[in-house]
Amino acid sequence: MAHLQNDLSHGEIAKRLWEERRYCDDMLTRIATVRAVLDRVGKAILEQHIQHCIARSVKHSEPD
Repeated sequence: MAHLQNDLSHGEIAKRLWEERRYCDDMLTRIATVRAVLDRVGKAILEQHIQHCIARSVKHSEPD
């Protein structure tokens, strides 16, 4: 979780760069990093959902 927090801090940095009117390429690099982090988080959540929630639902479903 600390790794995720560290990665997501790139979003705060991008916001600060925007407020300070910094270079666009710096902001775009930070935004790309945040997007990549969110993609990884989304994939991890989906994997957990498939492994646990859907598997449990299938296991406990009643036959037709």
